Formats: sequence, structure tokens, C-alpha cells
Amino acid sequence: MENDLTHIRISIALHVVVAVVMGWLSVVVSGFYGDMPSILLGLIVLWGCGKATNQIVGKKDFKWWFGNGIFIYLFVWLISWILFFNLI
Repeated sequence: MENDLTHIRISIALHVVVAVVMGWLSVVVSGFYGDMPSILLGLIVLWGCGKATNQIVGKKDFKWWFGNGIFIYLFVWLISWILFFNLI
């Protein structure tokens, strides 16, 4: 139980940090190329982040990754993209 809780914390922390960085990069990329390349880049980074999470915490099923990675990443990415967009 304790080991699974540690894996959840690692996954969430990794996805949040990557999502905030991608929020900033999305503002920069969308300023030069438009929104579609930003979205595509964000989804590619999400896929890479999922692969990295699998290497760190071990093989987990899609349902686990959706709850502890994809949902968190998409939410934080959108919020940080909006925040950075309004700050610039």
C-alpha cells in the first residue's frame, strides 16, 4: 500500500511539473506557429511523460495512468497555458 502511494505521488509530481513547463512552451509555440502545433506538441510530451512514468514506477494499466497522469497533466497544462497567456 505504501509503495503504491509513493508511485502515485511520483506520477502526479512528474506530470504537474511537465505540464507547467508545457503551459509556458505552448504560449511561446502558439505565438509563432498557432495553437494546433502547441496542442500536438503537448500531446507528444504527454505520451513521453507516460513512458517515463512507466519506467520509474513500473508497468501500470491505462486506468491507473489516466487517473494519476493524463487527467492531472491535461488539467494543469490547460490552466498554466491560460495563466501564462494572460500574463504575457
